[in-house]
Amino acid sequence: MVATPPTPPSPLTPQQRSAFIEICADAKAGFEDALDLVLIHNERDVRGNQPRRKLNPLTVLLAVAAWERFVVDVGALSRGQWSEPGRHKKENRDAYLDAALKVLGPASGEALPGAWRIRAFSRWRGKCPEGAVTLDCSDPEQMAELQRDVHAWINLRNKVAHRCMAQDLISGPYYRSDAETHTIQAGEARAALAEMLQLVDQSILAIVAASGFPKPDRFRLPAAWFQEEPPAGLRGVEEPGALWGGYSLLR
Repeated sequence: MVATPPTPPSPLTPQQRSAFIEICADAKAGFEDALDLVLIHNERDVRGNQPRRKLNPLTVLLAVAAWERFVVDVGALSRGQWSEPGRHKKENRDAYLDAALKVLGPASGEALPGAWRIRAFSRWRGKCPEGAVTLDCSDPEQMAELQRDVHAWINLRNKVAHRCMAQDLISGPYYRSDAETHTIQAGEARAALAEMLQLVDQSILAIVAASGFPKPDRFRLPAAWFQEEPPAGLRGVEEPGALWGGYSLLR
């Protein structure tokens, strides 16, 4: 018996709107976990080898996981294989942009990757990302730069998960933290989270537009997460402090 080929991804239908709302809510919950770690770090200035250094690797791990899960679940939904968030198995490279765009390109009516405008950071000092640049992904060279960034964050996530950061921490985008051990600088972790947040939020907007769903804000990540100075009370924190080193992110 010849196996039936899988249905290719496509823009979502009106009947899939509620399932896409579930996917977006799950992405929000995943990013909340990472954002909470940033807010915990903001509670006090920290240096050296002490417990809060553990927050940085976990921030990267959770940020990449939220992005990866979003891509996997959108792929399942757009192929008509939907069950519920988190139930669908990923392929080996789902989070990498070349593979992710095989899902997000068709689901967005091919608006992606050209519609992505991502604020990226080329360096960091302490907990503050620095060297902000805007990557316009309609430009092939800037898209290639974003691909390199995302590839690096995924590789770093994998090394966190397998406890092997020491293998190449001194190469590529990895830098030794002031914690005096193999870990990740807080500003680097925030740079990774910032890129993942923007990728998901802008992908949501492009998919909603291609599918003709009304009220796009119903689907998107909270605007407060992207602000230069988030409002008091964010995630229940009275004084959350700057999340992105005084920069805002793009939506």
